Amino acid sequence: MIETLAYLFLLTYSLYFLIKTIEQYNKTRKTTNLALIVLLLMFSTQLWFAFYGGRLNDLFQKYSLLVTFIPLVLFLAYDKVEEKRKKEENEKNKIRTMFEKYVSPYIIKKIIKQKKLKLGGERQEVTILFSDIRGFTTISEKNQPEKVVKMLNDYFNTATKIIQKNEGAVDKFIGDAIMALFNAPVKNASHADNALKTAIQMQKEFKKQNINAGIGINTGDAIIGNIGSSKVMDYTAIGDAVNTASRIQALAKTGEIIITDSTYNKLKLNKPKTTTRLVTVKGKEKPIKIHVIKT
Repeated sequence: MIETLAYLFLLTYSLYFLIKTIEQYNKTRKTTNLALIVLLLMFSTQLWFAFYGGRLNDLFQKYSLLVTFIPLVLFLAYDKVEEKRKKEENEKNKIRTMFEKYVSPYIIKKIIKQKKLKLGGERQEVTILFSDIRGFTTISEKNQPEKVVKMLNDYFNTATKIIQKNEGAVDKFIGDAIMALFNAPVKNASHADNALKTAIQMQKEFKKQNINAGIGINTGDAIIGNIGSSKVMDYTAIGDAVNTASRIQALAKTGEIIITDSTYNKLKLNKPKTTTRLVTVKGKEKPIKIHVIKT
């Protein structure tokens, strides 16, 4: 009786310790834990057959290699599946961490579902939106820092909500300016329309908050990807299309939206009434055609 209880105790304890070791291995992936799991599997098997008597022990002696190694093979197969699952989960978490401050949860889900996001860099067509507060230097000089910071936070919060609602990505804040991308990181055929819709909605909200802002939009090819150093890196866009969007934004007066001809030609919905003119911007030898929208 005592011997039977001793076997039961050892078997129960070894199985409990085996489960805990597997849990620890899943967290740390240490080789020492894996070796311990193998030993516990062999020990538990021996206890099992010892407890259930000679008949099973004879069976074990006959098929000892199979009985010992089948659990090991099953565990190693499970380990491979689990390792793959964890790798995929880590990739998802990496994407969530990278984009959660820039795009809406809906867009993050689409990025994860696509499984084709090239973070190393690729050239693709995007629509870039720049927004900037007019007379910000004067505002910051005439007001207390706390008031200026509150105004900026209200401005950024309003813009970010509208950008994300229209499937755009907040690329960065530059002083009092906002840069947003459409058609990246998730592609959308209506990126030009979404950018213009965003700009119109932003100007309406800015008026309610007494914020004077000008907005510029341009469509063109840019290099998209993770850009920076090994320690500090951002998902962003660079190229002439980005520079042009920034230049035409500087031309926009309070309440105006300026879009380039490339953006205007990409619009699929009803095109708004605009005032058209040719302008020369820094970095361009030839004048570019722009469309001015007053809100």
